[in-house]
Amino acid sequence: MSIPMTNVARAVETLLRTGARKSTVFVSERERVTAARRFKPRANEKTVDVVLTIGRPNAAQRKLVKRYLKAGKIPHHAHLAFYAKKQGRHG
Repeated sequence: MSIPMTNVARAVETLLRTGARKSTVFVSERERVTAARRFKPRANEKTVDVVLTIGRPNAAQRKLVKRYLKAGKIPHHAHLAFYAKKQGRHG
């Protein structure tokens, strides 16, 4: 498995710049790079733990890639997942 370092750097850099929970970059139809935070960021945080996963996409991601390819596009940007917004009190 030979993944270009630019894809790894793009996944990690996008994760850190946007404050997202997870950033996924698709290398090809059968390979992806995912960078995910271990903990929700805080205001006084000095370090960031990142888990890097390189491998095959799951079923939902494969469907997404197939839809992109069917439309004639290549998923070249990073797909982001964010933390859920804090719910306020109701009453």
